[in-house]
Amino acid sequence: MSAIASLYVLDRDRVVELAGLVDRTSWWARLPRSSATTDRSAAFFQVLAEHARPVRPGYEWSGYCVLALVDYLQHRGVRLRRSDLRAESSAINRVYGETLLLTPVHKKYLGKLAPDAHREDELRAYFENKRLGFEEAGMAAVDGLELLHDTLSGLQPNEVLLLNVS
Repeated sequence: MSAIASLYVLDRDRVVELAGLVDRTSWWARLPRSSATTDRSAAFFQVLAEHARPVRPGYEWSGYCVLALVDYLQHRGVRLRRSDLRAESSAINRVYGETLLLTPVHKKYLGKLAPDAHREDELRAYFENKRLGFEEAGMAAVDGLELLHDTLSGLQPNEVLLLNVS
């Protein structure tokens, strides 16, 4: 099974709209869970397509790699899963897969997200420990650090970086 990491920058108000899609009741509430989830996922990605800016270039490695990187950073005091949009994050995660909502508040971690603040051999060892041991694992981690650092540093006060792994 594979996972894809998708990153988008969108207005903070649109995050509230995305979270609202989870609780919206309509005809799909009567459908089997798989059909309802598919319908809500379509609405989720439609809002992103219409109102969000995809981060380019995106993360070219497996979504599992970015999740391992987030765990690695968590062990080093970088709390990317904690957001000032806690309620919205919780709602979105219930339906749309692992989703992080990074806001300008997370800019306090920019120094710890800088690739030169980490050793590639430590990153590779952490990935191996997470059963993601492959030759370019260190490079996958560094690419993730660069992407998170650069995108987060460019966020405007009313913007959110949405990272979805599904």
